[in-house]
Amino acid sequence: MSENLEPNYETEKNLCTQFIEEFSENGIIKYMVQLESLLSGANGSEFEICLDDLKGFNSDMLYCDLLRNIKRNTRRYLNIFSEVIDELVEQRNSIVLEENLRH
Repeated sequence: MSENLEPNYETEKNLCTQFIEEFSENGIIKYMVQLESLLSGANGSEFEICLDDLKGFNSDMLYCDLLRNIKRNTRRYLNIFSEVIDELVEQRNSIVLEENLRH
């Protein structure tokens, strides 16, 4: 990506979603486990993302750009990750509701 171009925030958001849904550490999908803890209230309302995890997740240039953009505009990406988490929570709650309605 050129230094002067604005990031495509929709693409960046999709990359953030993919990272949250797929990042695995020791065979555990780390951030989805953290999401479940968030839903259960076990760890309050914090959701911590390690940039080293993102750095090691995928060497694709899009992820390199994402990491650089996060470092340049952290506030914006806090909002993007918050949107992603909210959407994933909403999806998970919908699934749980549908399962409960079936029983």
